[in-house]
Amino acid sequence: MQFWLSNLPSDTALATLVRTAKLRWRIEHDYREMKQALGLAHFEGRTWRGWHHHVTLVSVAHAFCTSSASPGPALYGLNADNAVHVVAQPDHALPFGHPNLPTLLGSQLIRRLSSLRVVGLDELTQELATLAA
Repeated sequence: MQFWLSNLPSDTALATLVRTAKLRWRIEHDYREMKQALGLAHFEGRTWRGWHHHVTLVSVAHAFCTSSASPGPALYGLNADNAVHVVAQPDHALPFGHPNLPTLLGSQLIRRLSSLRVVGLDELTQELATLAA
């Protein structure tokens, strides 16, 4: 027989207690995936700042992979005119540790960065002044 000790209010629903108790295994699973497939344990730096950057990037990659677990997101690339186009459309999600996962993450970055506009400091200052007015 197993027992669970909780400090939740006594009127907490049983479903909430079970969901909270099982959350531990989901966290352990995600941590294992981050270590094995996304390189969380590969950091060999010496500074807190470097470690923090590494953990942040691994966490963002994990969040992206988890959120795109539906049929695979399109792979994007640049053509000769530096315009973004779809290179491939997978019919299933890429699992953690798949050899094409870095390509997928890079292609999504290309797609998102292509929608940004590069401006100079003067233009940025002028736009901010316009918005503030």
